[in-house]
Amino acid sequence: MAQQRPDAVMKLPGVPYKVGLILGILIATTGCASPTPVPENRAIATGPFQAQSLTSSPRFSGGGPDAEKYGATEGYPVKAISRLPFFVGSFSHLDQLLEGRTIRRAASPSRLLRAPTEPALRYEYQGETRSLDDYLARNPATGLLIARDDTILVERYQYARTDRHRLTSFSMAKTVTAMLIGIALAENLIRSIDDPAAIYLPALADTEYGRTSLRHLLQMSSGVRFLENFSGQDDAARLFAATVLQQGPGGVAAVKPYNERARWSGAVFSYASVETQVLGLVLRSVVGRPVAEYFRDRIWEPIGAEADATSPGLSTPRGRRRPTAVSTRCCATTRDSVCCSRTTVGSATGRSSRRSGCTRLRPSPRATGTSREYGTAPASAMAIRPGSFPASGECSP
Repeated sequence: MAQQRPDAVMKLPGVPYKVGLILGILIATTGCASPTPVPENRAIATGPFQAQSLTSSPRFSGGGPDAEKYGATEGYPVKAISRLPFFVGSFSHLDQLLEGRTIRRAASPSRLLRAPTEPALRYEYQGETRSLDDYLARNPATGLLIARDDTILVERYQYARTDRHRLTSFSMAKTVTAMLIGIALAENLIRSIDDPAAIYLPALADTEYGRTSLRHLLQMSSGVRFLENFSGQDDAARLFAATVLQQGPGGVAAVKPYNERARWSGAVFSYASVETQVLGLVLRSVVGRPVAEYFRDRIWEPIGAEADATSPGLSTPRGRRRPTAVSTRCCATTRDSVCCSRTTVGSATGRSSRRSGCTRLRPSPRATGTSREYGTAPASAMAIRPGSFPASGECSP
């Protein structure tokens, strides 16, 4: 269950910061893209949640645990600085800091249902019975949404964030990547996930990643040496700089430096963001267009997304979008993110999931995976193996 002031740390390369734990369907901890102004009848409370109605409608607070540390006094400032007090503001406006692509909302948006009242949720921790308010008072979660089937039970926001902010996917981008791999497999753009990556991406021929199967990339078990320890000096930091921060050439050139095999492919799970990057490059090659466009047509439109999403970090410093854009980083509203999650659950259970529908996306069941921890591409076993339940993963730079 939830812990008091958890020690779990989510990081950009070299940058630790506290985050809320996952509870129910989704807890969104950071965000990107400018929100629509909050209507007058949706004013943000400056005090605790208890002062507001106990309906299941979105509830807002201008504060949160250690709000001053997170920049409340300065209005949660927006700067491209990865340290306190800039996390809340910067990650709520990431597309102002990193130019990228807009993923347009569905032509016919659909909406989740909403429970008439917010349930009185309780949990046990250290011998005490605690409430949802207790949880939020102890965890710096920017947004939290809990849904059952197609119905929202709880929707809360802290730190002056609202249901119009688009929250960055971070780890969930790996799940999206694997979902798209599964869809490309079902569309016969990929013949088999046991094919080596170089079959679809000849530029990786004669490299260790090129010789690694898509299955083992999905399982993060390539065996290729890649250090991701969040020290700020690791391989993940260098990959982040070469791709998202546009300090390198990007594309295939960004993954080629990691070309030393440490163990047999498929032998051991080892968390490595670069493996999702390779999968993104494969996707870009087989679909013949930016991955963000493929995502929009195959997932965002079918689920009936009610708001635009953004995929930041896809452009050169001069503002020229790279033709080989492969990012699956997606910044979306909490409700749309939940509906995307419902899509994967619907595929696993065989139930439809288009909002009061999310359209079920059922990728090919031809492959199976056995990797624990992240299963098949983190929370993505769903993309190729119905019956798995997706969790979350790190972002694809």
